[in-house]
Amino acid sequence: MRWRSHTQSSFPGPPPRSLQTPRNEEMMKWVGDDRGMMSTCLLRPRFHHKSALTYAKAAFCLEELMMTNPHNHLYCEQYAEVKYTQGGMDNLELARKYFAQALKLNNRNMRALFGLYMSASHIAASPKVSAKVKKDNVKYAAWAASQINRAYQLAGRGTKENKCSMKAVEEMLESMQITMS
Repeated sequence: MRWRSHTQSSFPGPPPRSLQTPRNEEMMKWVGDDRGMMSTCLLRPRFHHKSALTYAKAAFCLEELMMTNPHNHLYCEQYAEVKYTQGGMDNLELARKYFAQALKLNNRNMRALFGLYMSASHIAASPKVSAKVKKDNVKYAAWAASQINRAYQLAGRGTKENKCSMKAVEEMLESMQITMS
């Protein structure tokens, strides 16, 4: 089995020189091995200089992984985290959508819930967005905050520490409150 990216299919013969990088050659070793591809694309950026190009490659790799298994909520969540880290309004909106998709696939994913809250909050706080987009994202952030509170309440039922941890969660969410301007 030979791995071919969608960009290679339009080129007859060997891949163009721009695609012949050590990372692409290494990715070809991991054909059919999701864990190998994941480690190649995501673990390396943690140990080397994190540049925009590194995140773009990680995003590309996660897109490939999502195509192999579109029902894996962790791939959606990690792709959203990469897009959130890349920044910019388009990437933030894409991150919000993929955090929502991760929640749709697994509604108990707290990391995706916090990611949805953070990305919706940042979009709503941006002065560049329209009033409708701001209103929608305030609604998404409020929903995520209520789900986070609910999850912490359910997790802390019957314990004495519940009141302290619930107060800490509420204070944290309040400190990140969005204001309509």
